[in-house]
Amino acid sequence: MFPQLLTSDPDADLYPVFDFLLHEALIPFPDLPKSVLRCPRILVCSVDAQLRPALAFLRHFGFVGRHAITCQTSLLLVSSVEHTLLPKIEFLQSLGLDHGEVSRMAIRSPGLLTMSVENNMRPKAEFFLRDMRGSLAELKRFPQYFSFSLERKIRPRHRMLEEHGLEMPLPEMLKISDGEFTSRLIEMRLRRVDARAAKNNFKRDIEAGCGIWVDSAFSSSIIYEVILILLLCFLAQDVYFSAKTFQSDIFYGYNQFVDSSSTKTTVAKLLSEDVESFSSLLDL
Repeated sequence: MFPQLLTSDPDADLYPVFDFLLHEALIPFPDLPKSVLRCPRILVCSVDAQLRPALAFLRHFGFVGRHAITCQTSLLLVSSVEHTLLPKIEFLQSLGLDHGEVSRMAIRSPGLLTMSVENNMRPKAEFFLRDMRGSLAELKRFPQYFSFSLERKIRPRHRMLEEHGLEMPLPEMLKISDGEFTSRLIEMRLRRVDARAAKNNFKRDIEAGCGIWVDSAFSSSIIYEVILILLLCFLAQDVYFSAKTFQSDIFYGYNQFVDSSSTKTTVAKLLSEDVESFSSLLDL
């Protein structure tokens, strides 16, 4: 892949790269082989012209602290700031995301900064926002969306869900295997069938219990409303009897601790007025 490595001078070309990775990028010594294996191109990059400017830009962008460059993300160091990193950031901002949101997305999914805007990011963003009617909030929560194939995974799975009138969270839709996706699709369809059957059975039970077979949706809705009103009345009745019980408890308490007959009479009058008011409210 990089035949120039065979003719490079270890002292002049390779040692400066390893020194940069160790002492500036702060990649632990045991992780250096992983960095090289993940991105061999890093060994033929100029420290002054390429690696150091990229590291400074990425740190300013948010790759610091626990999000600092590691052996897993050191391949970002070979990217040109002007021609590779900035175009991706500017494209995401053109969708309506601010700089901080783009930074958090890139930190969660560093591969965003290595993708082609025209061949990868733009088609997927347009399909998600237009055809899937998705939101930017979903992209912010799941930036890994851009790492999935549009033609082999995103489009086919969305089409299957749309054909059956079903919805699935974006991570769940894309992260599971094809077999598991099909299994969940079947399960969702069966649940919908069961829900419809239960609703129809409930409707028939209500109509049979009322001694009526209702054909019109309007008449059915009237029956449902009547039943709802009856349920509310039963609930109100329970509240009424609870109030009566509460009144009796209060009388008992005052009989224990209040000796003045005038005090008892006053309290009894107040409680009777409250219960009668509540009873008249139920009669309405």
